Amino acid sequence: MQVTHSATQEQLEVIQTLQPMFEEHILPLLTPIDELWQPTDFLPDSRDQDQFYQEVRWEMEEVPCGGSNGALGSVSQRCPTSKGAARHAAAQSTCTGRGPVGP
Repeated sequence: MQVTHSATQEQLEVIQTLQPMFEEHILPLLTPIDELWQPTDFLPDSRDQDQFYQEVRWEMEEVPCGGSNGALGSVSQRCPTSKGAARHAAAQSTCTGRGPVGP
C-alpha cells in the first residue's frame, strides 16, 4: 500500500469521525465551484488573440490617465492613443478648471 499523505493513524481516525458532521453541516454552506467567479470572468475571451487585444485596447481607452506630472509618467506614456490623450486633456480641464494641459 502506497501512502500519499503524512497523517498519522490517529489523525486519520479524527478526520473519519468528523467527516459525517462536515458533510451535514459545512458542505451545504459552501458555494458550488461552478458558481464562483474567476478573474478571467472580467477579461475578454482570449481564445481569439486579435479580438482580445482589440477589446483590451478599447477598454484601456476608457481608463482616465490621472495627473500630467504624476508618478505614472507623462501623458504620452500613459495615454499612447490620440483619443486617450484628448480624453486626458478634457479630463484635466474639467477636474482642475485650468483648461487643457499639454503633453
